[in-house]
Amino acid sequence: MFGNIPNADEPITRRPRLQRGLRPAAPPPDWLEKAWSGAKRRGLDTLAPAEIDAETTAHRRKQDPVTPGGVK
Repeated sequence: MFGNIPNADEPITRRPRLQRGLRPAAPPPDWLEKAWSGAKRRGLDTLAPAEIDAETTAHRRKQDPVTPGGVK
């Protein structure tokens, strides 16, 4: 009538319905692992936000040297 009501002596656990949605993530593909390891070797895994912005701006200027400040 009321579903699965636990007794006072039973420990409270997560419902199976909630546990079904919690699955471990799939391992990253090989190409992503290689990109991460290459970035780590070059020190690109520890850039500050300002450094990331500077790298992005430099790349955009290379792609479109006519537009001041790069492509937006």
